[in-house]
Amino acid sequence: FENYEAVDAYMNSKQDYIYIPIAPTFRKITQKFYGTYWAGMQASGSNGSTLSQDGTHLNDNGAALWSSLICPLFENV
Repeated sequence: FENYEAVDAYMNSKQDYIYIPIAPTFRKITQKFYGTYWAGMQASGSNGSTLSQDGTHLNDNGAALWSSLICPLFENV
C-alpha cells in the first residue's frame, strides 16, 4: 500500500483527470472486518469467505465491496 499512496499523490497532482482514491477505503474496511488486510485477502475461491479468489484477484465478496464504494459516486452524474 505504500505504492498506492504514491499513486494517490501523483494522481491528485494531475488536474486533467478525475481520480477516485478507493484503495485506502477498501483497505480500512477490510482491516476492520477481518482484523488485517492480509487476512481479508487470503484465497477462498470465487464465492469464499474472504475478499480474494486467489490471494490477488477479487472474488464475489471483494467485487461487491469494491462496487459498493464506487457505484454511489456515479448515481448523481
